[in-house]
Amino acid sequence: MTESQTAQERATFPTSAAGILRARSLSADYSHLAGSLGSGLRVLDVGCGTGALTAGIAELVAPGEVIGLDANPALLAEANQTHPHLQNLSFCSGNIYALQDHGNFDVVVAARVLQWLEHPVRAIEQLVGKLKPGGRLFVLDYNHVKAQLIPPPPQEMLHFRERYLAWRAEAGMENEVADSLAQWMQAAGLIDVEVIAQHEVTRRGEDDFNRRIRLWGDVARTRGHQVVAAGFVSEGERQAAVERFQAWTAETAEEQHFYLLSVVGTKPVPTQHSKHRAE
Repeated sequence: MTESQTAQERATFPTSAAGILRARSLSADYSHLAGSLGSGLRVLDVGCGTGALTAGIAELVAPGEVIGLDANPALLAEANQTHPHLQNLSFCSGNIYALQDHGNFDVVVAARVLQWLEHPVRAIEQLVGKLKPGGRLFVLDYNHVKAQLIPPPPQEMLHFRERYLAWRAEAGMENEVADSLAQWMQAAGLIDVEVIAQHEVTRRGEDDFNRRIRLWGDVARTRGHQVVAAGFVSEGERQAAVERFQAWTAETAEEQHFYLLSVVGTKPVPTQHSKHRAE
């Protein structure tokens, strides 16, 4: 199983947008996972990007081994350069649909990854396959359709956002992936599936407001060039969205709500009955 060329190209994270990944931390951007880890666990982080969250995982589970996997060589190079001090952490290149044999893991993580895939159900099946019996899969992702900006941003940005989601959908990407995760994970054989809200909410006056509120502007400024190249917006429309949105964030914006869910499930431990039946 592989992605179509269109899906691969659109999922490729431009280096100009790496700052979005670089600014994240495990405690601030995946608190459910941070509170679920303990010393000695062996963890696989699929779609690790620059390794910002992966490094946080390695610190929490040390001396347990952590492997970060990504398909983007530029992001992996940055990850290796940024985190050499963590002796229990390594990074490698890989395909989520054909995971290498690194053995099985206590925890497998896919944070904000499935939204970029053409075949997320197949990916979940691969992730489940890397778990030890009793191991847990943590998946974190968005429903982009449910995002809210208060008050509404300029029409130019609303138009860009609508065309951006259409650009994703044309490549087979699921814009509402968060609300399907629990069903997909149960279908893949996981038990005790739990859904935890991790909605990203920022309000004017908060310490990180200025960084978080400009996210859609950063998307238009970086990934927007890909949307233009595919013919979904003109360069003039992209520029207008960036400029008008920048003014809105500085003067008018009050709140931003991103709908984000963490879903965790456990791989069943075979019982004696099931072992005998398999034999």
